[in-house]
Amino acid sequence: MGLKRLVALLLVFVMVGSAVGPALAAGTEQKVPPCPSCSRKVVTILKGLKVAELKGSSAYFKAIEVFNSKDALKLKEHLKNLNLKPIYDKAVVQIIKYKGITTEVVKIPLKGKKEGLFVYIRNKYGEAIGIGILTSKGMKAYVINNGQISEKLIEANDALKCTVCTVIVGAICKIGIDQASAWGCARVCGIACADLIEDPPAYAICVLGCGYVCLKVMDIIQDYGCAIGAVAICEKVGWC
Repeated sequence: MGLKRLVALLLVFVMVGSAVGPALAAGTEQKVPPCPSCSRKVVTILKGLKVAELKGSSAYFKAIEVFNSKDALKLKEHLKNLNLKPIYDKAVVQIIKYKGITTEVVKIPLKGKKEGLFVYIRNKYGEAIGIGILTSKGMKAYVINNGQISEKLIEANDALKCTVCTVIVGAICKIGIDQASAWGCARVCGIACADLIEDPPAYAICVLGCGYVCLKVMDIIQDYGCAIGAVAICEKVGWC
């Protein structure tokens, strides 16, 4: 079984509950501080799957637009007691092409009383907006559908958490440390969740789970490198 299929199946079994329908979002305009000039890279991950990642001003302003859309604002109001703040300069904006489908993916780390991740998905099948919050029981995912908010607790036994984490770490380390900081999470989560591309809400839930694990292990990889091994890295973030 290939890496893409293995990670996809693991994450689907752990993360995807009952599907929620697509949501529509309207952008808003804001005055924002300047950010670096825009650049663009395109890489081929696997045969038939391509990812373009937007950088600089393009990613920055896109992140602001989707995070302040109508449905996103409603979702944040639902979670207002968490006082979540977006880290716009660490947002990841991807254009993924797979199975003849072009999908826009925006991921924004969140800081507040708890750590979180904001995800926006859009393709010809619709749109989905989700927020994942780390809790003591796992990742709590909130996805908005036609103005209605659905909640899904992403949890698994310790063995499966460890398996998902070590597969993701292995994929990041295979890319190489020099590339990992820029491309690791974007590449791995795009591959892992690609089989759900025709179901934007399910895709959003998958990206929330994968993105959280990936962002956590990336800090450890940057500090210790891959030589200590995937299990040791996942132990340091509490997943093994």
